[in-house]
Amino acid sequence: MVINLPGQSTAITGDLLFVGKIGGTASEELALLEYESLQRVLRELPPETTVWPGHDYGCRPSSTIDLELATNPFLLAGSREEFLRLKSDWGEFKARHGLK
Repeated sequence: MVINLPGQSTAITGDLLFVGKIGGTASEELALLEYESLQRVLRELPPETTVWPGHDYGCRPSSTIDLELATNPFLLAGSREEFLRLKSDWGEFKARHGLK
C-alpha cells in the first residue's frame, strides 16, 4: 500500500521489504516472484518514499527506498541469479556480517 500526502510518500511493504532485508520464501519459484515484486516497487516508488515494513525486524522501524537501495544486500544484488544465491546463502551471510 502506498500513501501519498502532499510532499511525502509512504509505503507499507508488509512482508516484502524489511529494513536491511526482505521476506522469506519457501521455494525458488516464490523467490523469483519476490524478486519481480521488489523490482516493481523500486521502479514505481520515488527514492524518498518512507518504507514501513510489516514487522520491525531491522535496526530501525522504518527506512526509505533510497537508503534500502544503498544498504540492503538483496536490493544490491545485480541480477536474478545473484539475488537467488543470496537468498539460499542468507544464513551464512548473516553470520559472516554479524546480522540477526
